[in-house]
Parts: sequence; C-alpha cells; structure tokens
Amino acid sequence: TSLPPHLIRQISLLVGSQLMLNIGVSQVVPVLPLFASEMGLGASGVGLLVALPSAASTISSIPLGRAVDTIGRVPLMRIGTLTTALGSIGTGLLMSKGLGMVALPRLLV
Repeated sequence: TSLPPHLIRQISLLVGSQLMLNIGVSQVVPVLPLFASEMGLGASGVGLLVALPSAASTISSIPLGRAVDTIGRVPLMRIGTLTTALGSIGTGLLMSKGLGMVALPRLLV
C-alpha cells in the first residue's frame, strides 16, 4: 500500500523543514566556542549558550502543546520557524555584546 500524494507532500515538507532547521542550528554550535572565547567566556559560558535552547524547549513543551490544541498545528509551526529564525539571526548579531545579550536570542533557537 502506498501513501496518498497529499500525505507524501506534507511529510516531505515537514522532513525538509526539520532538516533545514537542524542544519542551521548545528552550524552555530561548532563555532560557538570560538566566539565565546573572543567574548571572554569560559567553558561554563559556552555550556550555558549551548544548553539554553534545550532548556527553553523543555520548559515550553507543555504550554505549547496545549496551544496546538487550541490554535492549531500549522500556525504554531509557522510561528516556531519564524521564532527560530529570529533567534538565529539575533545570536549572530549579538555575539559581540556579551553573554547577557546573547542568552536572550539563544532561548528562541
């Protein structure tokens, strides 16, 4: 049995968007220690910058899961993609401003 064409298209879009998101996020992590050392951060600062997105994801999982039930899956997927893009751009633009300024956009990634 094969899947209907509309379902294949939806799955392809989801897989493709997740692939692009993961490629984008994984490109930041290897260079983060270099930027952090330029900012004068030690290993703890780098660890914090790497851990912040996971912490934010853990904290927001249940509230956003409830929001999916009321608002809908597609609008929240769009908002999530936009939020991640803004967080990535903010991380790049604020790397020279110090840990406090970089921590805020890292929460969005």
